[in-house]
Amino acid sequence: MRRLTSLLLAIVTPWACQTHDEPHVLRIEPAGEGLGFSSEPLFRSPRLSAHRAVAQTPLPAHLHRHSEENIYVLAGEGRMRIGAEWYELGPGSLIHVPEGVVHALVPRGVMTAISIFSPPLDEHDREFVVEAEPPSGDRP
Repeated sequence: MRRLTSLLLAIVTPWACQTHDEPHVLRIEPAGEGLGFSSEPLFRSPRLSAHRAVAQTPLPAHLHRHSEENIYVLAGEGRMRIGAEWYELGPGSLIHVPEGVVHALVPRGVMTAISIFSPPLDEHDREFVVEAEPPSGDRP
């Protein structure tokens, strides 16, 4: 955990300080219990935003029309669908979701990740997708 914090501060903070007058601090705290899904903003600049995401229930299929998303799993395990493919995730997994690509998450227990959006996440850009049920062999 300490290494990730240092890495994020080393990469994000110096760049961010070039575009803002105030210092920026990333707050990476333990996952909260009892949450279905939550996303806490940690950092925002004109070019990107970082969020701590905590999931313990499935996050339905959705897409972001104007942002790409990079997800780094800090704790927990689960499966993530990107397009038509499913991927197993655990601590240290890094996933890239291009803009406009449908993705979904099925955590096993509590899963905590850092999500970085470029350009910054606009909550109105998250569009949930209604899909037909997949054949039983393709379900997570």
